[in-house]
Amino acid sequence: WQLTGSSSANTAQTLTKAAVAVQRHYVTHVTCVVRAAAAVGEIGIAIKDGDTTVLWTEYIGAAAARGTRVDVDFSGDPIELTVNTALNVVVDAGGASVITTANVKGFSVGVG
Repeated sequence: WQLTGSSSANTAQTLTKAAVAVQRHYVTHVTCVVRAAAAVGEIGIAIKDGDTTVLWTEYIGAAAARGTRVDVDFSGDPIELTVNTALNVVVDAGGASVITTANVKGFSVGVG
């Protein structure tokens, strides 16, 4: 599966892969890029197991130029979520006129 989203200007976004009964989600790749304007503040990117448990975090620094990106491949060691739990990838707002575009790839496996 793949999730893709673009924020509105100066707005956080969340990409969600819904929980599926007796399945576990795995994240294999995350990309996030700053668009439209340079980042005003630091932009956090977090992979969450459900709504609260943070499994991975990365940042695009304050004043990062338009086009700056985070591109991380976890395919050799995918990030594993809890069975029957939604994946949430949260990207913070970047400041006035900043738009972020994020892509997340992964797979799900039935258990039990």
